[in-house]
Amino acid sequence: MMNFGELDSTPEFNPIIIEETAKCRQKETIKYYYCKVCMASFKSWTGRYYHMAKHTGQYKYFCDVCDKGFMKKDVFFKHKVVHSRQIENIKV
Repeated sequence: MMNFGELDSTPEFNPIIIEETAKCRQKETIKYYYCKVCMASFKSWTGRYYHMAKHTGQYKYFCDVCDKGFMKKDVFFKHKVVHSRQIENIKV
């Protein structure tokens, strides 16, 4: 199992800088952070950090009902509503 610290401490972690030309604008320099596993790209390191949990399984929150993992607390609580609705439908 990979660890977040292992991925970030490697010399290859440096974000790739890509120059893009927009219409009617000067050149802009945009940083992209790439996942080393699947090469998904992110404009912020936090997006990449949350994405890496999919590969490593290191989630902060787990659902008691279905064992699904979540990195963000708000998404976890929205998911819990799904199970409460399922219970309401069974009672009716």
